[in-house]
Amino acid sequence: MAIEQHRKTFNDGLVSVKESNTIRNSTKKVIGRKNVEIIKLRFSELSCREADIQFAESIDKKLDMKIETLYAPMFKNKDVDSLTIELRGHSYSIIKADRLKNSMYLYLQKVGGLDDTE
Repeated sequence: MAIEQHRKTFNDGLVSVKESNTIRNSTKKVIGRKNVEIIKLRFSELSCREADIQFAESIDKKLDMKIETLYAPMFKNKDVDSLTIELRGHSYSIIKADRLKNSMYLYLQKVGGLDDTE
């Protein structure tokens, strides 16, 4: 008889969720943007299904990674698609977020480099 799992384990590492803030000078003119860390979450890396890849291609995006994290209550008030994820030294944008009662699936696309060398 198999032992039932009571809790999911998120032991693939930590993911840093960042929000872009506008930097202004004394005359309120925009001079740049800065990514500010909102929260760190534990995550579990998942394999991408064919349906996930087709969904990303249908909205002209490329699915690089799919992760599962605990659903933090602060995401109720934020547009998750506008946040940036930093994971293993790379930045990712969120293509789609599937929210469940206790967990959240994030579909990520790598951003930053101009070529595939990174």
